[in-house]
Amino acid sequence: MIILEDPYVSPELATFAADRQEPVLDTPAARQAGLDYGLHLDLVSSRDFGRLCCQGQRLYSNSENALDWLYSRSGNAGLVRATELLKNKLLFRQRLAPLFPDFHFRELTLRDVMETHFESLPGPCVLKPAVGFFSLGVYSIENAQQWRAARDDIAGARNIPPPCWTTRSGCWNPSSRARNMPWTSISTAAARPLSATSSSTTSPLPKT
Repeated sequence: MIILEDPYVSPELATFAADRQEPVLDTPAARQAGLDYGLHLDLVSSRDFGRLCCQGQRLYSNSENALDWLYSRSGNAGLVRATELLKNKLLFRQRLAPLFPDFHFRELTLRDVMETHFESLPGPCVLKPAVGFFSLGVYSIENAQQWRAARDDIAGARNIPPPCWTTRSGCWNPSSRARNMPWTSISTAAARPLSATSSSTTSPLPKT
């Protein structure tokens, strides 16, 4: 089973799917790939693809853009939970916390980011979206000046309309779920007990 999505479907992947007649979710990107490369893909409707997904067949995708379908249409709760655990850096850190009790991380809502001063953090640290990819929106921070620059960059990016938020590190196109995720501050300084970690209460990122 394959989900072909933008921004790029390689000819090798499309040819593989066509040669093996793998079930491919019927998406505009998949249809366009078939046209571009002159291939006959086994396009399957969202309903039937979801049924196959719930039967435990392996699922591959070339793009993070497939996550919206997986979360909202697949019907495979177990796969959704596993995917969220791996994609959400905060959930992943929380799951690993018992293995690394002295590793400091902290959850920050967008408001927290705007109101927090560098001096209250165990710097140096790394600030990153809880959900994201390609290192977009990730800031390595060693001093107050870098923290203020990151904060100003994020404040400016949130006012940019979809499909992407632009920061100094590039263009981040978050899924609908990613828009409601917090930021994560990961300390690279001396370890502090996890009791310093903030609560799990989050506030959604503002909609634009």
